[in-house]
Amino acid sequence: MPDLSVNLSFYGFASLVYLYMIYVNPDNLLIKVLFLLLVLGINILLMWWLMSQQCVNPNTIWVFGGPVLTWIFLFVPVFWLLENMYVWLQPFGNTFGYLVMKLMGVTSFMDKILKDKVPGDNSRINKYINYIRSDPWGFFSMLTTNEDATPSILRADEAFNELSDKLKPDQNTPANRTEFVNYVRIKELVAKFIFYLLTLNLMTDITAIFIMEKSPCELSEQEQQVQDQKAKNSANAKPDNNVPQTIYSTRE
Repeated sequence: MPDLSVNLSFYGFASLVYLYMIYVNPDNLLIKVLFLLLVLGINILLMWWLMSQQCVNPNTIWVFGGPVLTWIFLFVPVFWLLENMYVWLQPFGNTFGYLVMKLMGVTSFMDKILKDKVPGDNSRINKYINYIRSDPWGFFSMLTTNEDATPSILRADEAFNELSDKLKPDQNTPANRTEFVNYVRIKELVAKFIFYLLTLNLMTDITAIFIMEKSPCELSEQEQQVQDQKAKNSANAKPDNNVPQTIYSTRE
């Protein structure tokens, strides 16, 4: 089976580079297509390396065809869902994603731009400000950068517009608007990163099993030695005589 650390190293680096580029250039279709092709190439590379270690003559058709099939039927659909169905991002986005947001200072940012609380003021605006200050997680957990989200108030840019009468007079600026939206974007990018790692590692494992079952081959000398050693160890294994035996008896 593929080595987990190798999988995570390759896919983790590729995903981080891709997510950074998407953070800088949101909704760039070319970058998304290149990322899809890149992870396919990595999967093929890992399968070729694995089968070259195990087989004398790897079946080239299956080494290339297996990764393409699992890529089409597993990773591409998950990638599409994460891009278009923002609710898929919420489990990881509202946990690990929000943790990253908090470490990056989202709480202090909101304290900076929101109006100060007015004790005893029961107006709708003051209640909303108090709600955001007391439960920033609940506020940001609803937001997304997906432009198709409905109702529109769930979109980060629209949410900032809704806050306009709740902000300090000098804080309703384009710079703060961009920073606010970027916090939501970071939350969702963290969720995508976790999904990518889990899905890509699963894709590689499934591909390896698929190729090994569909394309049996002559084992290389090194792999044959490993298998022989495993068989020898299994044959030499002795039962533990110290384990007490259970004695059953019957009584009338």
